Amino acid sequence: MSDPRFRTALAGLLLVCLGACSNSHIGPGGRVTTADLRAGKLPVAVEVCVTGVATYYDSLAGTLVVQDQTGAVKFDNVNAEMPRYGLQIEVCGETRRAQSGTTLARPRRSRRMRRLVWLSSTTSARRPVSR
Repeated sequence: MSDPRFRTALAGLLLVCLGACSNSHIGPGGRVTTADLRAGKLPVAVEVCVTGVATYYDSLAGTLVVQDQTGAVKFDNVNAEMPRYGLQIEVCGETRRAQSGTTLARPRRSRRMRRLVWLSSTTSARRPVSR
């Protein structure tokens, strides 16, 4: 153990392992989950998209809540019109550090997904309301 080459190799191996474990996985096309955003382990200034159901939207405050199978996340400064609750959407933006993990700078709704999803009564979100 006193061999300097062994200590150097061990330190290098430890750094590689720590680096591999510290970042959340970013899927193809920059797809992440709400849990990835909340964990705060995504790299900063990376374009990512999260897909889920819009469970709350306040057009005056620009607040949007998106829920997926891993939980929910709130986005601020959303400048997109949301037709109704229960819409499965994709929200994209550039990652930024936040107090609650990671958030998206200038989040915007992607046009890829616009499917109405009826939420079951067992979920914490409200059922869609027709307007």
